[in-house]
Amino acid sequence: MSDKLDMEELLTAIKPMYTEVTKKAYHEFSQEFFEKTKSEELLIVVLRSHIFIEHEIEILLRNFCIDVKKTKLQFYSQKLDLINSTGVLKKELYDSLSFVNEIRNKFAHRLDYKFDDEIYNTLYSKLPEDTRESLKKEFAPKKLRLDNSGYLLAMRHVLSSLWAELKAMSLDLWGRKTFALDIDEKIYEDARFYLQKHIEESNQILESSKSQKD
Repeated sequence: MSDKLDMEELLTAIKPMYTEVTKKAYHEFSQEFFEKTKSEELLIVVLRSHIFIEHEIEILLRNFCIDVKKTKLQFYSQKLDLINSTGVLKKELYDSLSFVNEIRNKFAHRLDYKFDDEIYNTLYSKLPEDTRESLKKEFAPKKLRLDNSGYLLAMRHVLSSLWAELKAMSLDLWGRKTFALDIDEKIYEDARFYLQKHIEESNQILESSKSQKD
């Protein structure tokens, strides 16, 4: 073991493990999202996706040591504003998630609410640029035939993309915290080893010194 803990070497060593864990977790959560948002009704797709997104916002807040259950935050918009105040959300992501909440509320409270091209185009325009790029080939407004099936498929992909951005953030924060604890433990163990080694060497020197005097 070297006399100095090589932090860069340690971080390099744990990176594949961290990446593998987060990829596996993301894959499992993605499967659950697509399974539970599958429906022939856009209303159900929006409502269920909204629940997933709100849950992810709460997880992000917990990563910042904010227990939503112990606060007076009851509504999606309040939680979204709070996580936005931490600075982790890009403006485009915040605007998109806010508009999703508007759509959800209109679906939930208005019997005559109709989802149409204008609403989809507005949501699409608010998406982060990289999200729009990933959806452009199949779901750009100019290319999408917005019949009932088109809305369902397009909205599932749009909503899943927004949810995925939040999930990636929460997994990244979780991973950093988890493996940071491992690093701290490693540092502690190495420090303990070197201290013990130093004590033993010091005792040997003392013993040797006593023997020479005798």
